Amino acid sequence: MSTITAKRARRPVPAQQQPARPPRVFTYARVSTKRQAKEDKASFERQERYARAYADKQGLVLDEDTRFEDRGVSGFHGDNVKEGGALKRFLDAFDAGDVIPNDVLIVESFDRLSRQEPIDANEHFERLVRGGVVIVMSGKDGGDGREFSRAALRRDDTLLIVAKLEQSRAYRESERKQQLSREGISGKCRRWLEGKRGFRVTGSRNDPDWVTWNEQENRFDFVPHMEQGVRRAIELYRAGNGTPEVARVLAHEGLALSEKWPVTYLQKTIRNPSLVGTRELTVAGEEFVLRDYYPAIIGADEFDELQALVDRRGLSRGRSESVAVVTGLGIARCAVCGSPLVGQQLKRRLANGKPIRRIRCSHVATKAARCSSKMGSCLSEVLEKIVMDFCSTQANLDAMFNVTHNDGRMAMLAERRTELARLERKIGEYEKRMDDEDDPLTQTERKKLRQFEADRDAAVDEITQLEREMKLHVKRRVSTAKQWRSLVKGVIDLDPTARQEARKLVANTFERIDVWFKGDSQQDAHMMAVRLTGRNGVERQVLLDRRNGDIIAIREYDDVEYTVTTKTGKATAEAA
Repeated sequence: MSTITAKRARRPVPAQQQPARPPRVFTYARVSTKRQAKEDKASFERQERYARAYADKQGLVLDEDTRFEDRGVSGFHGDNVKEGGALKRFLDAFDAGDVIPNDVLIVESFDRLSRQEPIDANEHFERLVRGGVVIVMSGKDGGDGREFSRAALRRDDTLLIVAKLEQSRAYRESERKQQLSREGISGKCRRWLEGKRGFRVTGSRNDPDWVTWNEQENRFDFVPHMEQGVRRAIELYRAGNGTPEVARVLAHEGLALSEKWPVTYLQKTIRNPSLVGTRELTVAGEEFVLRDYYPAIIGADEFDELQALVDRRGLSRGRSESVAVVTGLGIARCAVCGSPLVGQQLKRRLANGKPIRRIRCSHVATKAARCSSKMGSCLSEVLEKIVMDFCSTQANLDAMFNVTHNDGRMAMLAERRTELARLERKIGEYEKRMDDEDDPLTQTERKKLRQFEADRDAAVDEITQLEREMKLHVKRRVSTAKQWRSLVKGVIDLDPTARQEARKLVANTFERIDVWFKGDSQQDAHMMAVRLTGRNGVERQVLLDRRNGDIIAIREYDDVEYTVTTKTGKATAEAA
């Protein structure tokens, strides 16, 4: 019997690829703060001289066209290896093949590459060395010169140990600095809360752009042009303009707060407690609220009013040709599914040149199956006409602003405060047992404690929102039918000023506008129903002709359904 021996096939050995170009020398430099970048320019120049001398000595080419510099970028938080970081760009160039084996990267020391935890810092270091890059440490005085490469590690494997020790030293050093910094900031916060003044808690990094620290007086002062811009922005926003429109007006008036991200900057600014002079910060898990830390631009009541406006998400609008009067306020809703109504401007135009505008249920617009409405849209003019006509009658407005009507906010606020007190008691009971060795919390009880804490936070947020809404409600000025009538023609003619003013009146008058786009029966197909809910909770049902927006009947709201008798019969719609 013959024996057959199977041999494992050898993998083909690829031919050694020749580098596409001679090796080059690159430099990487980093400082953690912008102040260091300004004050320590010599370190960048010193490293550049070292790199040039190294390249000349080794007969290599220094790449002077590509600079890898991180000025004011943290190595402790790894910002230099995130998007936008110079070291990230170098790593990307390495991955793309623009940095090839035997290329040299010169850095001052390991802590310039990274101050992250050693396991993270070593990942990038080994990735480069494994790929054939030679990393040279220049040292602060140019006297280091250690090389870390595959060849060097083969000759002396203790270099790998040295690298990890250096990475650990860099991390521990920064960690200690962070700890001392946190302790210092916490101490300053407590001194501020004790009433001491005349010092800054932290550096300028997190201070708002409209203040600057006065070294002579030891206080914050306004930056005049920024202060003026912020005050104007708040004025425009409270007047009913959305952040895109506010940004446009500020730019036109030469008061732009941000050239690159004007809308995002505004959205953050109107939420910033620094507007009332408050500095909020968390240090090592401890929260501090420093009141009167900055000079205030607006008062506390005005800030609450501003937050209530923002929470309603109602005063921003897009870039449509005409200002939306009803949509975009978070008020108009589809009565069938409860989704917001959205505006749509068609490409076709009417014979008079005006755009064809429609209002539709957002779920119908996106072809979602959630809305069962048979017809989820109507002409914008129809809904705008019903609102303008309704409010042009003083009796209707008087009913909507009926001050004797209880809108339920006070009762809801009392209910939530009671619930908050109950949660606080429960949390207190569990916290007392946290360190009790005789009666410790079980795993189930710890889970309940976490849920109670989450419910408490939610209750606090809801109470804050209700209090803001009630303050805003008290300050709200009652509009008159004369104001509404004066705007009707401008709204029809698409005058932006009149429509913007009407938009403010709608936001000030109504809590919600629910729309049934079509009657249930064939004979009611031309009818629409609208439920108008005032800021006091007063509700009115309006039946109208969807073809022209004429009001057929108005009546008070019935919790189950409403039925209006018309010339053609009865029209019925169920309440949402």
